[in-house]
Amino acid sequence: MQESSLQSVGSVQVFSGHVTEDIIYQEFVKMGMQDFVANDLSKRYYRNELTYKDIEYLENNFNFRFEKLEEKIDGVEKRLEDRINSVESNLNLKIEMTERSLKSEITSVRIELDNKIDNVENNLNAKIDNVRSELKSDIKDLDNKIDTKFNELDNKIDTKFNSLDNKIDLNKMELDNKIDKTASELKSTLKVHNWMLGTIITICVGILLTLIFK
Repeated sequence: MQESSLQSVGSVQVFSGHVTEDIIYQEFVKMGMQDFVANDLSKRYYRNELTYKDIEYLENNFNFRFEKLEEKIDGVEKRLEDRINSVESNLNLKIEMTERSLKSEITSVRIELDNKIDNVENNLNAKIDNVRSELKSDIKDLDNKIDTKFNELDNKIDTKFNSLDNKIDLNKMELDNKIDKTASELKSTLKVHNWMLGTIITICVGILLTLIFK
């Protein structure tokens, strides 16, 4: 019945029940002892026949195992640190690559947007130039049409004035002819009247002289 002794020497496992010789043997084997040593020590440990050298051997063996365990723990800790560092490095690398990729994509998108803006601006400028050219052409056509209409109107006015002048000249000529004809007729009438008046006066004078000299 070495329950408390097993806990103090081995510090490996705590049992709530009966500790057998086989359990002690298994624990010694787990500590790295050879089978015959573990078998011998487990028997003497179970019978409480351990000597000072046996206890010293067990202590040294335990310390050795503990050092090995510490080395393993240190190794595991080192490997964990290496893995953590590796993961951290990989993560940092991935973050840097992602950041570079994002910057590259942002730059690419910015360049693409700038190109699109330039294309839109160029297209808009081209359309404005086309509209301006079309407006200039339309204005020129309108000016030509206005000039044509003004020329046609001037021609019509000139034609009307010429026609009116011709009519005025014709009416003036007709009026002059009528006046000349009327004047000629009046002159002829006056000549006849003068002749008739002279004849009447002559007759009257003759009659008067005849009456005087009777």
